[in-house]
Amino acid sequence: MQVDLERYDELIQGIYDAALRPERWTGVVHQAASLLESPRSMLFTYAHSSAQGGFTFVRNMPQSLLETYARKMRDDPFVSAAARNGLMKAGQSVVGRDLVPPEKLHKTDFYRDVWMPHGIEHMCGGVIFDSEDNHTLPTALSFMRDSSDEPFN
Repeated sequence: MQVDLERYDELIQGIYDAALRPERWTGVVHQAASLLESPRSMLFTYAHSSAQGGFTFVRNMPQSLLETYARKMRDDPFVSAAARNGLMKAGQSVVGRDLVPPEKLHKTDFYRDVWMPHGIEHMCGGVIFDSEDNHTLPTALSFMRDSSDEPFN
């Protein structure tokens, strides 16, 4: 996939703008997902729910998916595999199939309950803030594609 550098520059400008105006994060998540040809994306605190001060900004994720994810968040096989492999470090990025091969993913309750009902099959993501900094909540950005879409590479 060839990245459009003009759109990439606009995204970076949007990130800096949203850092000062948090209400703009949803637009940034949309821009990033569009740039990566991802129909769904989520910027979220993976260790803290909204009741614990966490946040979630999404693109094209219905409320039912978010509610199911909130209930199954602790069972996310990608977060578990990344933690187990020491990949939950700021700046680290991964492709889902490198963490959890599709044949293993398809056997999880997480896949059956969260992703499969919405046609999600592929993921790539990265850690923005890890748990090393006491001034930030652990935060990740994930992009998802449907089963009919090309996997991330």
